[in-house]
Amino acid sequence: SSIQLQKRFRKIGRIASFTFTQNYHSAGSTRLSETLSFYYTGNSTNPPGDSLNQMQFNENLTNSVAARLTYTESLSEHLFLSAEYSWRYTGSNRDRNVFGRGTSEKYDTPIDSLSNHYVFNVQSHMPGVTLRYNNKKIRLTAGGKISYTALEQVDKDRNTSSTRSFINLFPQVSGEYTITQQKRISITYNGRTEQPSIEQLQPLRDNSNPLYVNIGNPNLQPSFSNRATISFFSYKMSGKMLNVSLSWYQTLNSITSKQMVDQFNKTSSQYINRNALPSFSIFINNSLPLIKPSEKGGGHIGFQISAHRYGYLRILNNQEIITRQTGVSMGGNISYYRNKVFNINYNANISYSVSKANIGNIGSNFMFTHHHNASATMFLPGKVELTSDVNMSFQPSNNSFSNSRNIIKWNASVVKKFMKNNQAQIRLSVFDILNQNTGYDRSVNGNSFYESASNYIPRYGLLSFIWNFTTKL
Repeated sequence: SSIQLQKRFRKIGRIASFTFTQNYHSAGSTRLSETLSFYYTGNSTNPPGDSLNQMQFNENLTNSVAARLTYTESLSEHLFLSAEYSWRYTGSNRDRNVFGRGTSEKYDTPIDSLSNHYVFNVQSHMPGVTLRYNNKKIRLTAGGKISYTALEQVDKDRNTSSTRSFINLFPQVSGEYTITQQKRISITYNGRTEQPSIEQLQPLRDNSNPLYVNIGNPNLQPSFSNRATISFFSYKMSGKMLNVSLSWYQTLNSITSKQMVDQFNKTSSQYINRNALPSFSIFINNSLPLIKPSEKGGGHIGFQISAHRYGYLRILNNQEIITRQTGVSMGGNISYYRNKVFNINYNANISYSVSKANIGNIGSNFMFTHHHNASATMFLPGKVELTSDVNMSFQPSNNSFSNSRNIIKWNASVVKKFMKNNQAQIRLSVFDILNQNTGYDRSVNGNSFYESASNYIPRYGLLSFIWNFTTKL
């Protein structure tokens, strides 16, 4: 829920406002874990292993209350001063109870080492001042906020508590120069502090996945992120558009993970603080009309190119591994339409990235992918429409994955619209006509590889009736 009040005074530019917000979130879950693991050691006849059979009950409660008072004063025709004060309180309560299977075949044996009731309260006071200068050509903003944050951590099971306090900074600087009415260049800088979450702080081993155990860290410190961007924008009434942006960002005291991997490839991961490596990115987007728009139709063509340089820090078995990734992505799109006759769209994207680590081949890899999408709609007499779209994804093999992944998903439908203003329609659709969906996906991001497999419905048809209510029943 939220309440906002605003008062404009007779003097131009003098404004006072008050905002109050309240959020309440409660969630509970139950998880049954039955796992049998065997570990490869070269002895295939009698490999070592272990089992897991437990029930986990989770209750999470978060309640936050915040208020902000802002006052803006016009110092001159082009100069404005804003002052504000904010207060926020957030209380988080996380109770996890894990039970093993007892002699009665019921999950009634508490496992204290995996159970914990943890409370995390955060209260912050944040005054801030911002100075703005505006005229026809130049817009400048400079200011910031100072936050005093008090943290309270309570371990209900161990009857222990601790309090900490921090002074956090939120600086902000931006400037914009209008070259012409359709061209401008801008630069911005933002800094912000982020607190660790209760999931990262709770001193608990989460063994839901026995091969990857997460461990909380109650000694985590807040992180401070910096981001600076310079951009250029140009637009013409004919439809030509050019946008260029260059960004730099880095997080100090970033929350990352320290991992320990044993001889059976079992991983224990604990949250820690480390300064992140700086990252850079550039993005260029250019669009221009394919033909001059008219009442009959139109079209446009666009090109995009982006490049990045990221850095990843990983601690593996007490050894610091630094991975740097360089990537380039290029894309294009073209569209053409005739009003009330048809429209055609095509999009393509090609991405290539290379990662290099400071230690051997750990985290060193490359990734090449290209994706395509083509769609078309034809409008027939009698308010009938034929639609078709094809999504093509191609991921060649690399040093992370030995096989290629090439998927083409083709969907099509017939739509009949009726009633006033086409409020209702009957749609007959066929999904995955080529029956190539596998429910499998994969990606490489820095020194991490991701694979996922999900349930899916193979090629199928669907008959739908859709009614859009635009008035009360």
